[in-house]
Amino acid sequence: MNIEDINRRINLICEMMINEDHETAHSLEDTLFHDFVLHICETGTEEQKKLASLVLKTKNIEFKRWCA
Repeated sequence: MNIEDINRRINLICEMMINEDHETAHSLEDTLFHDFVLHICETGTEEQKKLASLVLKTKNIEFKRWCA
């Protein structure tokens, strides 16, 4: 993950909003956040890795996930 990748993904989210595809924009945003936390988990300092690992545990919490 790098600045160009993040900017590309943000632009895609913006495109979805322009096209009024809010559900896809929301999904893409969720994926970007998840991928960024995973990136920190893999490449950050030891403290950042621990924090990112804890944040990723929310994906294991059982509840219905949907876009509004």
